[in-house]
Amino acid sequence: MIREDYIMRLVERFTKSMKRILGLKEQDKVEDTINAIGETYRNLLGLDSSIVHSLSTEDILYLMDYEGRLNSYKCQILANLLREEGDIYLAAGNTEIATRISFYSISYQRRPL
Repeated sequence: MIREDYIMRLVERFTKSMKRILGLKEQDKVEDTINAIGETYRNLLGLDSSIVHSLSTEDILYLMDYEGRLNSYKCQILANLLREEGDIYLAAGNTEIATRISFYSISYQRRPL
């Protein structure tokens, strides 16, 4: 029951954050969208965006591990945030960063729920 409540709160917070991110993205507010994604990394995953972009996939997965169990919900959140961030950089013309971020997104999407 406690786990279900935790998951529901996490999903609600993620949904609210994504609504904000997508609204900013629609308005072509690149910097604000990147900042909103960074806030969501911190608020939902407990990770700073600089950590997300500098650590290896294995290190990030280690940080999302709790008592030997990977939090696959957080992996899905991370994958979605990275995908949105990659899209933003691509739209802004920064294909190098967009490609790198999109690659990481794919690696986290493959984690089972």
